[in-house]
Amino acid sequence: MAAHSRSMISGVSGSSLAISSTAGSSRWKNHVDYLTLHTGKKIQVPFEQLLIFASNLDSTDLAEEAFLRRLGYRLAVESPSPETYGRIFRKYVEACRLRYDPRLLDGLLARYSHERRDMRSCQPRDLVDRCRDICRNENRPLALTKELLDRAWLYYFGAHPGHG
Repeated sequence: MAAHSRSMISGVSGSSLAISSTAGSSRWKNHVDYLTLHTGKKIQVPFEQLLIFASNLDSTDLAEEAFLRRLGYRLAVESPSPETYGRIFRKYVEACRLRYDPRLLDGLLARYSHERRDMRSCQPRDLVDRCRDICRNENRPLALTKELLDRAWLYYFGAHPGHG
């Protein structure tokens, strides 16, 4: 597969498909592109473009106002409330079919408060996934415990500022 193709498709085996070099600007107009399998068979795939900028900086620090007006839409994503964080956590734990004591969530929320950390909506998933990784790596039953959440917290956030 050509070097330029690898950067256009991530996570796809180089031996399975390649991007047609003849697509050029026609994919922008026709909203389709063609992928060529290693067998030579071509597959038509939709090509819709959507440009998204994401930043944790204030938009006025990123670009001039005239440029920002041309973006069309700006969307602010705020930190979740403790209630919303709890709903996200419970739904993800249940979707993963993990056993856990619901009081673990209270301890987790208290830790955010104690360390003065802002909650992010991705963190329940990330912390639970680290717990699952630990369980798999250590051949442990998949169940959330305080010890596992403490380790996941440390692996995710590092040491609390001032605690080495």
